[in-house]
Amino acid sequence: MTLIGTVADGYGRKVGTAMNLRSLLKAGIPVLIVGVAIAAVSGSRRPDDAMVDLRKLTPFEVTDAGFTLEAEQDLSVEAVGAPRADYWAGNAWILNAQTREVVWELRVSNPEHSRRGLAKFEGTVRLPAGDYLVKYAMFARPDDVRSWLTRALGGLGFGEDFRITIQGPGTPLSDAEVDQVDRSFADNAFVSFTGLDDDSQERIGFSVSQPTEVEVYAIGEVMDGEAYDYGWLMNTETGEVLWKLDADGSQPAGGAEKNRMARTVFSLDPGSYAAYAVTDGSHDASNWNSAPPLDPEYWGLTIRATSDDADIQVYAYRPAPLANAFVSLIGLGDDEAVSAGFTLTQPMAVRVRALGEGMGDQMYDYGWILDAESHRPVWKMEYGNTESAGGADKNRLADEIVPLEAGDYLVYYVTDGSHSFEDWNASPPMDQDRWGITLLPAADGPAGNAVRPLDPASDRRRIAALLGIRDDDQRSESFTLADETDVRVYALGEGSDGDMYDYAWIENAGTGRTVWQMEYRDTEHAGGATKNRVFDAVITLPAGEYTLRYTSDGSHSSEDWNSGAPYDPFNYGVTITRTENIER
Repeated sequence: MTLIGTVADGYGRKVGTAMNLRSLLKAGIPVLIVGVAIAAVSGSRRPDDAMVDLRKLTPFEVTDAGFTLEAEQDLSVEAVGAPRADYWAGNAWILNAQTREVVWELRVSNPEHSRRGLAKFEGTVRLPAGDYLVKYAMFARPDDVRSWLTRALGGLGFGEDFRITIQGPGTPLSDAEVDQVDRSFADNAFVSFTGLDDDSQERIGFSVSQPTEVEVYAIGEVMDGEAYDYGWLMNTETGEVLWKLDADGSQPAGGAEKNRMARTVFSLDPGSYAAYAVTDGSHDASNWNSAPPLDPEYWGLTIRATSDDADIQVYAYRPAPLANAFVSLIGLGDDEAVSAGFTLTQPMAVRVRALGEGMGDQMYDYGWILDAESHRPVWKMEYGNTESAGGADKNRLADEIVPLEAGDYLVYYVTDGSHSFEDWNASPPMDQDRWGITLLPAADGPAGNAVRPLDPASDRRRIAALLGIRDDDQRSESFTLADETDVRVYALGEGSDGDMYDYAWIENAGTGRTVWQMEYRDTEHAGGATKNRVFDAVITLPAGEYTLRYTSDGSHSSEDWNSGAPYDPFNYGVTITRTENIER
């Protein structure tokens, strides 16, 4: 619900409301007084020969008008606004509609300042032939709102002072013509995500058949090195991000300091690409919570070809696993734990690409790779080997080449209870659809016969296993050995201060005597929380019948980790295998 509404005077349109009822109430402004204040504001008379006259301005809105010049002209401009320490409560400017360049702005026009806190420019501005947009942003912070209301009740409110008047031999544009001229910059754009609202997520795919030069124009919100409303361009075949709106590659867009813009031209090789634009839950074209940028209609991302003969095919883009990927655990939501296995028949350099969440040197959504034989990590996504993935600072990207020997491997990925592809609680990353982990050959081309899927359950060396242990679990499995046998016992459990709480043991089925038990002193840290413990050793069992048992307490298990999960969570429990190699 908009409390301060549009004041129509026939000489300008309102193009963006920046404060609603909730905002005013939070600022401590009585609704009744607001209504009285608006009634008290009045505007001076419009000059009869004015080409543009914007006055009777409404707080927290951007108002605009337009005009056309048939030839280069001198124009008479009078504008009144109000500067503040780090922003302007009232500011006017003129945009070239075709180039989106600011050709004049009150803020930098060397205006005269009055003791009432107002700034006034009165002079001549020379402009070439073309179409122009005149804009006025009347914005104030809560303390200024109170001041504005007090002044308005006394007849001295900003509403009667703020204005811009332009006189000269040009042609005024109607509201419909202003709309048309405003859109003209995007007439030949093949990507046009503009005027985006709160919590928007837009994407589109396109392909080029020959080297093509494109212009990228983006306006968004970037503050303290973190992007909140931003866009990016990526190669869909490799996943490489070619460009993104960030603090380093942008410049001030006018208005609030957090408004940033980028405008760049670069060449694309033949191939397939995707463009993305996202916004968070505040400060956008529908509801500015701070002074708006100087080109508010193009808040978002626009991409145009610089040549009319460019061959660009646009299509609806839905991300698929990266080309040639042999493991793809992506698009993951909250509280997920997923895995995949693969076998390398020969040594291979593997590209690992993982998107996750991390803060303060700790990862919360992350992946890792285990050697399936030793159950030891060969790669792990840690904060130190990640970089910013765009959006919120906690979005992290690991993209590495990992040399692996021939053998069996397990890939894991876990997420915590918030901020995932299911529901972002902060700005999402670039390439958000691939939240998770992807593996593909480091060299171009498919893996061929060098990689095949791994099914751990098909291991003929396995004698017995109790896996996926949950809270308050009591499990058992019987097995028989025809001869004295060296067996490998691999057991994961929970223990601290010398005691085990989740653990395994082996009994002689005939006597019930325990022949092996998982003791804290014989275990090592199993990754994650320090209480995660692992026993991994070879023991000798005589011929006979045995019972493998496992018990767990009421917390911290495959059902619900109450602390960091171990490196090998899917094997939480115990596995007994033969030590000799058996053909699969």
